[in-house]
Amino acid sequence: MLRVIGKHGENVFLTDKEIAVIGFYMTGMKLQQIACRTGMDVLKIRYHKRRVMRKLGVKNNKELILWFIANRPSFSLEEREG
Repeated sequence: MLRVIGKHGENVFLTDKEIAVIGFYMTGMKLQQIACRTGMDVLKIRYHKRRVMRKLGVKNNKELILWFIANRPSFSLEEREG
């Protein structure tokens, strides 16, 4: 698990699968491409992406991308929990 700070300053814990999905998504990959790359079903990819969005408190793809850009240094350097 990875601890990050959500949109409203709260601690948020992301699973390894959520981290992988969002990492690939931020490179510009489409959900279908992520599914092929990870071996997961596209519905599972969509589920993980939406779950991250709910955890972070972002409402749409634009907010997710902006959150990622603003938090990229802490996202990549944050200690993994567990």
